[in-house]
Amino acid sequence: MSEADQLPPPVDLDLAAHIVPHVHLAAARLFEVHASFVMGAQIPDPPYTFTTGIGFAWARREDGFGYVIRCEVTAFPLDELEQPFWKCEAAHELTYQAENADQFSDEEAIPFGMSSGVLAAWPYLRETVQSMSARSGLNPIVLDVIRFPGPGWQPTAEDDS
Repeated sequence: MSEADQLPPPVDLDLAAHIVPHVHLAAARLFEVHASFVMGAQIPDPPYTFTTGIGFAWARREDGFGYVIRCEVTAFPLDELEQPFWKCEAAHELTYQAENADQFSDEEAIPFGMSSGVLAAWPYLRETVQSMSARSGLNPIVLDVIRFPGPGWQPTAEDDS
């Protein structure tokens, strides 16, 4: 398994849930987007497959928290998973306001952004990737909907399969 294919550490949803009643999403905006074909790659006929990576950055603000959620999508022909032909990188910036944001530790703010922040940004990221792939002349690439289980959830053997 390559480093890019490894899953991030689990998010402590109980810590994230502690912040939820005290914050609200004040702004969401497209921060950056770039889509391009890979130099020299053949554009295959559909269907094709793709990989998705998520990145996360955050900063404490005077009145809350700021998060940048990044998504990188790489498209491949179905029969040549080693030869990508298209890439899209998109980032959305989220601003959350909180009364007395200093009451929350970094250990609470980070899981909140990694769960609620990703969930809030995901519809925007999905639309950006779909739009950029269609504008590139490809069949639109549609990312799956993501959902996190609620606080207190514990994985079972069935979840691992």
